[in-house]
Amino acid sequence: MREITQNKLEVKAEYFYEMLQSIKKRPGMYLGKCSITRLKSFLDGYIAARQDLGLSLTEQERHFEKFQEWVQERLRLNRLRHGIA
Repeated sequence: MREITQNKLEVKAEYFYEMLQSIKKRPGMYLGKCSITRLKSFLDGYIAARQDLGLSLTEQERHFEKFQEWVQERLRLNRLRHGIA
Protein backbone atom coordinates (compact mmCIF):
# COMPACT_ATOMS: atom_id res chain seq x y z
CA MET A 1 0.00 0.00 0.00
CA ARG A 2 1.23 3.46 -0.89
CA GLU A 3 1.63 6.02 1.87
CA ILE A 4 0.36 9.54 1.26
CA THR A 5 1.98 12.40 3.09
CA GLN A 6 0.64 15.90 3.35
CA ASN A 7 2.94 18.81 2.74
CA LYS A 8 2.23 21.85 4.81
CA LEU A 9 3.08 25.21 3.36
CA GLU A 10 4.62 27.49 5.91
CA VAL A 11 3.83 31.10 5.16
CA LYS A 12 5.18 34.08 7.01
CA ALA A 13 2.54 36.17 8.74
CA GLU A 14 4.01 39.31 7.21
CA TYR A 15 5.44 39.09 3.70
CA PHE A 16 3.62 41.91 1.94
CA TYR A 17 6.65 44.24 1.90
CA GLU A 18 8.82 41.42 0.55
CA MET A 19 6.31 40.96 -2.28
CA LEU A 20 6.45 44.68 -3.04
CA GLN A 21 10.26 44.52 -3.14
CA SER A 22 10.02 41.65 -5.65
CA ILE A 23 7.64 43.72 -7.78
CA LYS A 24 10.02 46.68 -7.57
CA LYS A 25 12.92 44.54 -8.80
CA ARG A 26 10.97 42.97 -11.72
CA PRO A 27 7.77 44.92 -12.40
CA GLY A 28 7.36 43.43 -15.86
CA MET A 29 7.15 39.93 -14.45
CA TYR A 30 4.33 40.86 -12.06
CA LEU A 31 2.57 43.71 -13.86
CA GLY A 32 3.38 43.26 -17.55
CA LYS A 33 4.93 46.72 -17.61
CA CYS A 34 5.87 49.35 -15.08
CA SER A 35 2.61 51.16 -14.35
CA ILE A 36 1.11 52.62 -11.19
CA THR A 37 -2.37 51.67 -12.46
CA ARG A 38 -1.28 48.06 -12.96
CA LEU A 39 0.29 48.01 -9.51
CA LYS A 40 -2.98 49.24 -7.99
CA SER A 41 -4.90 46.55 -9.90
CA PHE A 42 -2.44 43.87 -8.78
CA LEU A 43 -2.78 44.93 -5.15
CA ASP A 44 -6.58 45.06 -5.40
CA GLY A 45 -6.59 41.51 -6.77
CA TYR A 46 -4.22 40.35 -4.05
CA ILE A 47 -6.45 41.78 -1.30
CA ALA A 48 -9.59 40.37 -2.95
CA ALA A 49 -8.02 36.90 -3.11
CA ARG A 50 -7.15 37.03 0.60
CA GLN A 51 -10.71 38.08 1.41
CA ASP A 52 -12.10 35.23 -0.73
CA LEU A 53 -9.96 32.83 1.29
CA GLY A 54 -11.29 34.28 4.53
CA LEU A 55 -7.93 35.73 5.54
CA SER A 56 -7.85 38.99 7.43
CA LEU A 57 -5.47 41.76 6.44
CA THR A 58 -2.04 41.80 8.03
CA GLU A 59 -0.61 44.95 9.58
CA GLN A 60 1.51 45.58 6.47
CA GLU A 61 -1.52 45.17 4.20
CA ARG A 62 -3.64 47.52 6.32
CA HIS A 63 -0.87 50.09 5.96
CA PHE A 64 -1.44 50.02 2.19
CA GLU A 65 -5.19 50.68 2.39
CA LYS A 66 -4.35 54.36 1.89
CA PHE A 67 -2.17 53.67 -1.17
CA GLN A 68 -4.33 55.58 -3.66
CA GLU A 69 -4.53 58.62 -1.38
CA TRP A 70 -0.74 58.58 -1.01
CA VAL A 71 -0.24 58.42 -4.79
CA GLN A 72 -2.70 61.27 -5.34
CA GLU A 73 -0.93 63.44 -2.77
CA ARG A 74 2.51 62.54 -4.08
CA LEU A 75 1.57 63.31 -7.70
CA ARG A 76 -0.65 66.23 -6.68
CA LEU A 77 -3.68 64.77 -8.43
CA ASN A 78 -7.15 66.16 -7.83
CA ARG A 79 -9.17 63.43 -6.15
CA LEU A 80 -12.35 64.29 -8.07
CA ARG A 81 -10.73 64.30 -11.51
CA HIS A 82 -8.21 61.50 -11.28
CA GLY A 83 -8.00 57.96 -10.07
CA ILE A 84 -5.18 55.54 -10.58
CA ALA A 85 -7.45 52.62 -11.28
